Amino acid sequence: MIDDMMILHRKIPLIILAILTLLTPACSDDAAGEDDDHQMQWTDDGLPQSDTTVMAPGGKADSLGYPTTFEQFLEYVYCESDGRICVVDGDTPIAGGMAGLQEFYARHVAHSTGQPLSVNLGSRGDDLWYGDQRHDLSFCISDDFGEHKEWVVEATVGAAEDWEAIADVTFPYLDDQDHRCNLDNQQVLFPVLPSEDSAPYLARAFFPDFEEQERDVRINVAEILDAKDDPQMEELSFRGIMRHELGHVLGFRHEHTRSEAGNYWCFEDNDYRPGTTYDARSVMHYPQCDGENDWRLELSEFDMLGAQYFYPPEGVETLGRCDEEIDGGGYVDEDCQPVVRQITEWLSQYGEEMILEDWMGLSEELSLAVQDARLDRPFEDLEDLRDRAGFTNDDIRLVYDYLFDWGRCPGAEIDDEGWVKPTCYPVVNAILELANNASFVVLDQDVGIDVRGVENIVAARERRPIDTYDALISLGYVKSTALHAMYDYLYDGQ
Repeated sequence: MIDDMMILHRKIPLIILAILTLLTPACSDDAAGEDDDHQMQWTDDGLPQSDTTVMAPGGKADSLGYPTTFEQFLEYVYCESDGRICVVDGDTPIAGGMAGLQEFYARHVAHSTGQPLSVNLGSRGDDLWYGDQRHDLSFCISDDFGEHKEWVVEATVGAAEDWEAIADVTFPYLDDQDHRCNLDNQQVLFPVLPSEDSAPYLARAFFPDFEEQERDVRINVAEILDAKDDPQMEELSFRGIMRHELGHVLGFRHEHTRSEAGNYWCFEDNDYRPGTTYDARSVMHYPQCDGENDWRLELSEFDMLGAQYFYPPEGVETLGRCDEEIDGGGYVDEDCQPVVRQITEWLSQYGEEMILEDWMGLSEELSLAVQDARLDRPFEDLEDLRDRAGFTNDDIRLVYDYLFDWGRCPGAEIDDEGWVKPTCYPVVNAILELANNASFVVLDQDVGIDVRGVENIVAARERRPIDTYDALISLGYVKSTALHAMYDYLYDGQ
């Protein structure tokens, strides 16, 4: 199941013991989730309120016994009373009510895509914060925490500072908004609020792709206080819990779902892409899932590397360009970091076998080497690409030509809402080149962009090249309609 975003489930240690009891020969045919003590309630809107959100696999010890029906899946779902957010896998949030649960089940339980990602997969690719938004992850903390508010503030602000120290993100705490800290407050990105009393979690958060009215962090102070008395959680750190939850806010998923963890009882799904090699010490790894960390939930060395990979310093733009990209020998200039990053990132995430072989003309052996190597971790640079996948400089030049000259993304260039997909790097690069070089008249009359959008494009590129997809769509009047017009102009609507 999608890596959780938000919470540490206090009941998991007991559940794991129950699972170990189930995994005996006498119980090898038990249905997933059978538990005489398992309690189910329902909200007024007909949404489930289970007393646990951890799906215990049944069946043989060498197989995953996840629910085989949607009804069985609902037995491990807790929906908050207002119906906005439901929770599975300890602290994984699901928005959209019953429809959202059905979509989640179809994608992550009934059918796993198998595409490796370590961040949540949103509607437009990796579910991260892009552009200036990653420096305005503002929050308030509700006065409703009462006597515990100072404790909540200390833990949350401290956790935010910990992430800011290793990733190029900013979490401003706007304490002047605390007196009206709720989902209607447009002055903050998200409020930090008390959970409802019946919530079976310590805390939960949200993913970047969530709608505005679904972006809140909930904390169950009573559960945390009780958990501190649990001998199995004696190292419990409230700041650590919030580090984990803010990791979800940044888009990071649970580390223990990776196959390398070897813990079928903590597996969630295969829908992840690793940012580093498997890390049992990660802040995103549940300690009770054979983690080598503890309940202090501190950031590991690999957490730092992963955070820097997904949120690199300003100036290292995914779709940036350089004045000199090809050296005198006709090969990619390794000093052009934006282009190098785009090549390695595209191969790490989107380099499909068909495109590598049928479009680029790379050998089947090289294509398989890419698929295999990126399961371990993303490619770091061109030298890493040579070492782990056997690329030559000529092979790298083929990737460059595809991304910046003639490439296309068959069947995956426009999404259902009419947006050009930002993950189709070749098309985005062509659109950015058009935006940066076409005259005002061409953009206005030939391409057909609203004149106000053209004015904003021209004004922006006079200051500096528009070198990212995010920078382009952040301009006024340059939205899906303008992008589609540019796409049609470049490709004749094909």
